[in-house]
Amino acid sequence: MLVNVSAYLGRNNRTASFWLLRHVALIGLCSWVVFASNGSAWQWLAMLAQGITIIFLFTAEHEMIHFTAFRNRWLNQVFSRLIGFLLFLPASFFRAFHLDHHRYTQNPQADPQLVDAPPMRGAHLAIYLTGFYYWRAAFKQLLDAFMGRSNGAYITPRNRKEIVLEGRIHVILYITLAYYAYMLQWDWLVNYWLIPVLLGQPFLRLYVLAEHHGCDESDVMLNNSRTTYTNFFVRMLAWNMPFHTAHHVYPGVAFHELPNIHKAIAADVKHVSQGYAEFTKNLTKN
Repeated sequence: MLVNVSAYLGRNNRTASFWLLRHVALIGLCSWVVFASNGSAWQWLAMLAQGITIIFLFTAEHEMIHFTAFRNRWLNQVFSRLIGFLLFLPASFFRAFHLDHHRYTQNPQADPQLVDAPPMRGAHLAIYLTGFYYWRAAFKQLLDAFMGRSNGAYITPRNRKEIVLEGRIHVILYITLAYYAYMLQWDWLVNYWLIPVLLGQPFLRLYVLAEHHGCDESDVMLNNSRTTYTNFFVRMLAWNMPFHTAHHVYPGVAFHELPNIHKAIAADVKHVSQGYAEFTKNLTKN
């Protein structure tokens, strides 16, 4: 398998801006639907749609911490930090955590996504899909950062100060927002942000689980990640990350080039699902 990777490394501010603006516009549309359905039986469905669109900004943040979205490094940093605030996932922490995930993919003793992870079956799977483990880890990380505690092998003397500072800024801003929301009765924070991200989290958890669950515990990237064939809307919402094997084989490739580089390696990809419905069906059999 010989691939001219340099042909796929071209980051493009125009393309990244289009994808981000399209994603934000979709959130705006869902916000309008939440507003229009206020007080009706459709409001919760509208908030679910709002939550899915917001929570999948995770994939945009993912591209930005890889610096594979915008051509300018500072644009990736600015937008990843803004999105990280919305998702309770500070960008500096996510970058450190995620780079170790790439370094030790599917190694049960070293991959931070697997270390201390519960078995994905039965009650543990149901709890995982609610997003409980995500929120528990997110708030623990924020508390640790606020208290200046170092936690995790991926937190090093080199990145610790940035992680602690960003975590403290997040906590202070969350407390400030909570205070003003209570004093000024800002219901919009709850209806357009907090409840939606809680409702949308299970869909992101299922998407993330499909990336590696059941794949080889191996350092061969073609074998330890899964590619999921899906429709245009999901690929758009997930910033092409369903082509996850291609991303792990070539993590420096620009997100908009992943479909193209996938074509070059498709025959060698070991784990493939024909959609998330198929993955979910196989998951529930185990």
